[in-house]
Amino acid sequence: MDRNFPYFKHLEIFKCTTYVLIIKKSKHKLESHSNDCIFLGYTEQSKAYKLQVKFTKQIIICKDVIFNETYVFAP
Repeated sequence: MDRNFPYFKHLEIFKCTTYVLIIKKSKHKLESHSNDCIFLGYTEQSKAYKLQVKFTKQIIICKDVIFNETYVFAP
């Protein structure tokens, strides 16, 4: 039986912890290289993720993200 089921392996868990690379040319070598963020969803304009920075509550859009699905944010 060959059924055409939707492919859902590319979907991520909402509100999971994510890490976004910080790109700065004048960054000191002991500074953090990534931001801790919360995954909010997918953008409609491009193939990117909508994220919220945990400490500043700023919403950013980024493609290069590492997901940590073992830690889900609970307010």
